[in-house]
Amino acid sequence: MKHDKLFKHLSIGQFALITAILMVATIMEKIHGTEYALQNIYRADWMIALWGTATLSGIVYILQRRMQRQPVTLCLHLAFAVILLGAFVTRTTGRQGQMHLRVGEYSNQYLLPDSTIEKFPFSISLHGFEVTRYAGTDTPMDFVSTIVIYDNERIEGTVSMNNIFKHRGYRFYQSGYDNDERGTFLTVSHDPWGIGITYAGYSLLLLSMILFFVQPDSRFRTALRKGRNIAIILLMLFVSTTSSARNTQQIPAKENAIALLGTNYGAEALYNSMSDNRPLAITCLATGTILFVLFCINRKENRTRQILASWIKIIAWITAAYLSLQIALRWQIGGHIPLSNGYETMVFMAWLSILMTPIAGNRVKEMLPFGYIVCGLALLVSTFGDSTEQIAPLAPVLRSPLLSIHVVVIMISYTLLAFTMLNGITAVTIKLTRKNTEEEIAALQRTSILMLYPAVFLLTAGIFIGAVWANVSWGRYWGWDPKEVWALITMLVYSATLHSGSIKAMRRPMFFHIYCIVAFLTVLMTYFGVNFILGGMHSYA
Repeated sequence: MKHDKLFKHLSIGQFALITAILMVATIMEKIHGTEYALQNIYRADWMIALWGTATLSGIVYILQRRMQRQPVTLCLHLAFAVILLGAFVTRTTGRQGQMHLRVGEYSNQYLLPDSTIEKFPFSISLHGFEVTRYAGTDTPMDFVSTIVIYDNERIEGTVSMNNIFKHRGYRFYQSGYDNDERGTFLTVSHDPWGIGITYAGYSLLLLSMILFFVQPDSRFRTALRKGRNIAIILLMLFVSTTSSARNTQQIPAKENAIALLGTNYGAEALYNSMSDNRPLAITCLATGTILFVLFCINRKENRTRQILASWIKIIAWITAAYLSLQIALRWQIGGHIPLSNGYETMVFMAWLSILMTPIAGNRVKEMLPFGYIVCGLALLVSTFGDSTEQIAPLAPVLRSPLLSIHVVVIMISYTLLAFTMLNGITAVTIKLTRKNTEEEIAALQRTSILMLYPAVFLLTAGIFIGAVWANVSWGRYWGWDPKEVWALITMLVYSATLHSGSIKAMRRPMFFHIYCIVAFLTVLMTYFGVNFILGGMHSYA
């Protein structure tokens, strides 16, 4: 028993320490620069050792708890160990550098970041380079290098954005080009073991998360028995939105020309007439706030409340239809699913939250005010700035279906986490204003648990989908960008709510609700703080 507590405290304590260090690291990067943070924190030997000892302590602890009796939960935890192992192998054995080629030029080497020259066991030449553009404009749509590998035979291939060329364990990525468009810069990655191990961890994680929801004795299934309708709703929303993201196709160049040249007058005129969301944002926010106060004051069902709820649902359906039309028009005009910047993702979050309002409102009454509040806040945030509404063609690196899936999955997660935060505020308000509310507060906790599992799992999946996209686009699946780091921090912070078996405080409803309120600050920091304070590669959204 003492050993169980030792490794439990070691594991939880070390991951809590890692979370705190990551928070500090993003601030240090802002002050001293990216290279300082990489060398002294993220990639420092002591940090790697801390990750290692925390992982080993966690493995020992879950084995001591005989988690092998729950194979799905065991695999879920071990998947993270496999992912970290893959990252360690990449760190110690992988190589990444740059090479420059001119048309007709041959080379058998590339340059590492420390200026060391690495040689290929073959030679490579640039056969041709082309910048494809949206028809009728000078805006680049893609950068395409045609290369030839000479390795006992002549092998021709292409490298473009989101399109890797692979040969004998080497991966070539498009990273730049000469101004005269007669030369190209290629990122070269040689990591035959690390990527495979990491992707195996991703696959195990995804499979384990899917199987977890059908595991009969999980905490989620316990909450599910009292909230089955909510789980079905969440599943339907996830399947429908991710299917839309996965199936989206970039319209052909000719159609892009129509959109970009502004000849789609009907759709543009209609969109421009309804794109000012400020009145709707204020209306939703006011409606949600009034409903929230009314629901906290009186939670008993009566005829008047039922009639009010019916009208609120009808208005929510109308609002959802209005936002659906906005999104559809923007999709038609822009030629791509509108999830590529902060404005579009906020409108999507507003649409998602207001859509959940009438669907889930029958089962969970708190959804009625929550949906309006989240919708209003998201729409209000979308109006910040002067140029966020501008419809623009996608940058070449963003022309990937993985981007749409990555954004959709994470925005669903953020929406659910926002609901758990508001659920916590409801619990605190009830506790302060009324007596004998223990059962109500416990019921709110069960509702939050039911949302937290898909929310945390979707956030985790979204992070690793983004990692795969980054690996396809830039040749690295993790670069310690501030938004990547804060997404990881958010995942670690919220994962504590799912471990009530090890963290006894999470079993107490009021502590749980207060924790969910405070934890939402990490979501706000991830989405807004990074964009407006820390910057980085993800600051566009």
